[in-house]
Amino acid sequence: MSAGVVSYPRALLAGLVAGLTAWACMLAWSPLLERPDHELPLLLVAVVVGVTGGTARWARVPGLGVLLLHFLLTGAVVLVLTTGTQWSEFWVVLSESTTSARTYAAPVPPDVPPVWPLFLVVGAVSAVVVDLLALSWRRVALSALVVLALHLVPANLAVEVRWWVFCLVAAGFLTLLHLDADDLVLRWGSLHARRRESTGAAATLEPVAARAPRAGAQRAGAQRAGVRGVVPAVRIGVVAVVLAMGLGSVLTALVPDSPIRPWTPGAGSTGAVSLTSPLVDMRRDLDRGADISLLTVDSPRRPTYLRHAVLPEFDGTEWSAGERSAVALPRDGSELPLVGVDPLLKRTERELVLTASYALRSRWLPLMPLTSGVEVSGDWRWDRQTTDVASYDTDLTTAGETWTTTGVDLEYNRAMLEEAPSGVGEVPSVFSSLPEDLPRSVRTWAREVTADETNRFDQALALQDWFRSEFDYSLDQVETVDNEALAEFLSPEGRVGYCEQFAAAMAVMARTLDIPSRVAVGFLEPRRVGVTQWEFSSHDLHAWPELYFPGSGWVRFEPTPASRAPGVPDYTEEQEPAPTTPSPSASESAEPTTAPTRAPDRQEPTPTTAADDTDDGGVEWGTVLRWTAALTLLAVVVVTPRWLRRRRRAGRLAVAEVEELWEELRDSAVDLGHTWPTGRSPRATGAVVAEWLGAEDDGGGSTLSGTGAAEQLERLVVGVEEQRFARPGSGGVMTAATTGSEHDLRALVEALSARRGRLDRWRAEWWPRSLMRRPRS
Repeated sequence: MSAGVVSYPRALLAGLVAGLTAWACMLAWSPLLERPDHELPLLLVAVVVGVTGGTARWARVPGLGVLLLHFLLTGAVVLVLTTGTQWSEFWVVLSESTTSARTYAAPVPPDVPPVWPLFLVVGAVSAVVVDLLALSWRRVALSALVVLALHLVPANLAVEVRWWVFCLVAAGFLTLLHLDADDLVLRWGSLHARRRESTGAAATLEPVAARAPRAGAQRAGAQRAGVRGVVPAVRIGVVAVVLAMGLGSVLTALVPDSPIRPWTPGAGSTGAVSLTSPLVDMRRDLDRGADISLLTVDSPRRPTYLRHAVLPEFDGTEWSAGERSAVALPRDGSELPLVGVDPLLKRTERELVLTASYALRSRWLPLMPLTSGVEVSGDWRWDRQTTDVASYDTDLTTAGETWTTTGVDLEYNRAMLEEAPSGVGEVPSVFSSLPEDLPRSVRTWAREVTADETNRFDQALALQDWFRSEFDYSLDQVETVDNEALAEFLSPEGRVGYCEQFAAAMAVMARTLDIPSRVAVGFLEPRRVGVTQWEFSSHDLHAWPELYFPGSGWVRFEPTPASRAPGVPDYTEEQEPAPTTPSPSASESAEPTTAPTRAPDRQEPTPTTAADDTDDGGVEWGTVLRWTAALTLLAVVVVTPRWLRRRRRAGRLAVAEVEELWEELRDSAVDLGHTWPTGRSPRATGAVVAEWLGAEDDGGGSTLSGTGAAEQLERLVVGVEEQRFARPGSGGVMTAATTGSEHDLRALVEALSARRGRLDRWRAEWWPRSLMRRPRS
C-alpha cells in the first residue's frame, strides 16, 4: 500500500491482515506439540507486526525503516515473551528449543525443554516477511511462498492441517489480494480524475463550484469500478485456492508423513528410498522415563539384539540411514542372502513370531540382525546393503502388525575373522567414509588403543574392551554425537554416555582403521511374559556397532559398559579369560555371554604430541575455512546489489538512447525512495519529477519551464516524446538537444540526490530498490 495514498484505518487493516495470516499459518504447527503454548504469544506478535507496519507505512516511513522498526519492536516483544529481559539467556532458550525439536518426535511432550520459543521466532520472522512482501513491496502473490513453506513442515512430519486453519489462511491471503487490487483501482481512479482536472485551459479556468460535482462523480465512478473489480478478484482468488489445494495434495504425496521418501517411484518391485534417523525416537523414549510395551516375541529361545534399522551414513553431525535401493520381499519362499557371509560358515535358523503394540508406530520392521526370511503383509521392502526392512507405503507402520521372521545364528570362525582383509572395497563407500572435519584426536585415540594389535578383528576387540572398561554408562545426558561431542566423549574428562554414543564412537574409530562400520538401532534384552513369550519395552531400546569382515559379513560388537549390556558376543570373548575375572551367568539367555575383561597390561592411551591433535592447541583449519567462507558470502551479499546496479547503469549510458536514459532516471528515482508514477505520459511523469526537483509552475499547467534542472528535464521529456510519438522519418526539432541527454541525466540524478537525506542516498547506492524491478526489454 503506497504511503500517503490510503487512510490510516486502511493501512492498519492491511498490516493486521498480513500479521494474522502468518499467525494462522503457524496454527498448522500446533499438533507438533502436546501443549501448543505458542499460539497466544504469537497472536500478540502478529498484532505488533500489523500495527507497526500499518502505522509506519501510513507515516511514509521508507521500506528499510519499516523493516528496522519490525526488527526492534518485534524482537523486543519476542525477547520479553521468552526470557523477560535477559538477552543473554535468549540464545540458551532457543538452543534448548532447537535440541528438543530435533530430539523428540511429534507431538513433543511438555516435560522437556519447551519448543514453543522456537515456534515463536519462526512465526515472528514469517509475519515480518509476509508484511514486507505483501505490503512494503506490494508482492502479495510472492508472500504465498511463505504460506507454502510453513505448511510443508507439518505435512512432512505426518501432521494433518485442520480444515478451519486452512480456511483462515486462505481468507487472509484472499483479503490481502483484494486490498492490493482495490487500492490500485482507487488510486488509478483518483489519478485519472486529477489529470482530467489539470488538463487544458478550460479545466484551469473552470470555477471550482462547477468542477466539484464532476470530480465527485468521477471518484464515485472509481469506487464503483473498484466494487466491480471485486468480482474478478474473487474469481481469481477462488481459482488460486483450488490450485493451492491441488498443489498441497501433490506436495503431500511427494513429501510423505513418514521417514521413507520415494526417490524415483515407479511400477515394479524396485525403487530408491531415503530414510531418516530412528535415533530420534530412541532418544525420546530413553529420556522420557516411561516404560512402554512395544513388541512381543513368540520364541522358545530368548531373543536378544532385535535390530530395527541400520544407519550407515555419518556427516559429522548425525548418523542417518541415507539413500538406499529397496526391493520387494520375496513371496515365493526364497531366502534373503546374507551379505558377505561365506556359505561354509555353520548356521542355525530359528523362527520368531513378532507382534507390535499400537505404541510402536515405526516404518522399520524389527528383525534379527541376520535374517533369511520374512513373512509380512503390506508393501515392506528389503535393502541388500543395509539388510533392514522398511515400509514403502506412507500409511503402513508396525502398529498392531504381526509378522514372522527366520533368524540366523552364525558360528563364526575366529581364525577367519583374524585373517580377514580390509572390506573397504567390498561394500559401498558410505560404510567407510568419514567427514573431512573429523577431529584428529579421534584417529589418535584409535591408533593408541589398537597399537598392540596385528589384525583388524583384534583391533575391533581392543576398541570394544576399551569402551567397556574405561567408560561409564549414564542417561543423564541423552544427546547426539557430532564431531565436537565425539572428541569430548573420548577425552579423559568425558567417557560417560549412553548406548548411542558408544556405538557411534566405536563405528567412527573403526573406520579410521579401514574397517567398514555402521550403527544399528533396535532392542537389547526382553523380559519373559509367558512360556515362550518375551516382551520388549521402550527401556529396552539400544544401539550397537556392526563391523564388516569379508567372509563373515556384518559382525555385531558391544562397546556399551556392563551396567547396561551385561555380556558381549561369544565370538568376541577372550579365548583364555583371566581367572580373576569370573563370568556372570546370563539367566534365560540362549547365547553364552561373559562379563567384559580388561587387558591386564594395557595402559591408558594418550595422544603422543600436541601437533597430532588440533584439539590441543593446533589450528582448527575447518573452523577457519568456515568463517572465511561465511565472511566471503556476507561480503558478496553486501556488494552484489551495488555492483549489479552500477552494471545496469553503465550499460544504459553506453547505449545513450533516450529510452534507456529515461529508464535510468526512473530507476534512480526509485532507488532514492520516490514512487514512480505508472500509466502516465512522459510529460505528466516529467511534471512529477519536476516537483521532486523543486521546479516552479509557470501558471500554465506545466512545471517544466525555467532554467537549470528544469531545462534538462524538459530536453529529456521532449526526447522521449519524439522517440515514442513522432512520425517515422519526420525528424525532430530537438535532435541537437537530445544528443546531450546523457549529461542531462547525470545532472538530474545529482539534483534528485541532493534533495534526499543521507540515509536515502546510502540505500540508493548499496541497496537499490530498482533491482526488484525487471528491466525493460
